[in-house]
Amino acid sequence: MTGPLGQLDEIRRVQNGAALRLTFSSGAVVELTATELWRECRSAEGVLRRLNETAPPEHLVITALQPVGDYAVNIAFSDGEQRGIYPFSLLSRLAGTALDGARTAA
Repeated sequence: MTGPLGQLDEIRRVQNGAALRLTFSSGAVVELTATELWRECRSAEGVLRRLNETAPPEHLVITALQPVGDYAVNIAFSDGEQRGIYPFSLLSRLAGTALDGARTAA
């Protein structure tokens, strides 16, 4: 998938699973925390958590990554959530938002 940041070339767990590092063909490198990703989870449980405004658990980490075809990654979390499918388009959007926020804060 190619977006404003270019193609998503690599997804890697970093900080002992506390974040994902996304590397794009444009050279952009963005880290998204486990908490940010947990909040964006599109599983049925994730949608209910957003509707109920459930706070993320403390010390949340990403425990596993599993490719889903050539369009997404499944992310499992330390709280037992393991049904979240994260399309590369969603990860690219979140990375772009994070970069825009960093530019605004600077």
